[in-house]
Amino acid sequence: IKTPEFDESSLQPIPVIKGKSETVNIEMEPIKSELLNSSGADEIAVQADISESVEAPVEKNEVVGTVKVMLGDKVLNEYKVYTTEKVEKINVSFLFSKLIQSLFAT
Repeated sequence: IKTPEFDESSLQPIPVIKGKSETVNIEMEPIKSELLNSSGADEIAVQADISESVEAPVEKNEVVGTVKVMLGDKVLNEYKVYTTEKVEKINVSFLFSKLIQSLFAT
């Protein structure tokens, strides 16, 4: 049994286009241990495919990518990468309030 190694610190927030927040945090399902024979344990690899950005509105738990556990060309398991929060789309009242804040900021 081997747990594939994946550096979850690579799950950085991704940019949100036209959102009230500039970025959205992401996380993934926990990686499970894989049952492998000893000859295949060294060939295991983890491949991440995560969106470079998303467009608002973004819903909480929206899937933005996958992480695949591979043994050679064979996919052993696939895990979803999803957003941890909701990001609303920019609207006129939001832009107006930002303008007012910037005018009175010291």
